[in-house]
Amino acid sequence: MYFAITLDRKTAGPIIIACRKGGTSIEDLAEKFPDMIVKVPIDVFEGITDEDAAKVVDGLAPKVADRNQSIEQVKNLYKLFVDSDCTLLEINPMAETADNQLVAADAKLNFDDNAAYRQKEIFKLRDTTQEDPRE
Repeated sequence: MYFAITLDRKTAGPIIIACRKGGTSIEDLAEKFPDMIVKVPIDVFEGITDEDAAKVVDGLAPKVADRNQSIEQVKNLYKLFVDSDCTLLEINPMAETADNQLVAADAKLNFDDNAAYRQKEIFKLRDTTQEDPRE
């Protein structure tokens, strides 16, 4: 599965993009499986609601063992995105365990350079060799 929170130019706010398929780029997934892509814009003033998070969970894995726990996971990922001044939080793939729990198998986070003064601990960990100049 693919899961990301990024900034959307159209809505001028955060958007969650998710797909049941994962392990490849979202562009490839959107081309091959456009009907499986879930997009949930988040109101920047209201923040993520239970309804927003439920749309994501239901779009990703309708058979999760604990739907409410998965909704809380999505809300916590959004909190991480906001509190850490992320411009991208991407989990690819997000895996489903044998007992139907969702776990992050790999993740990528990009942070707003303008927030370096607020996120000193995060920016201390910066490894410029891992950065892609195209991003």
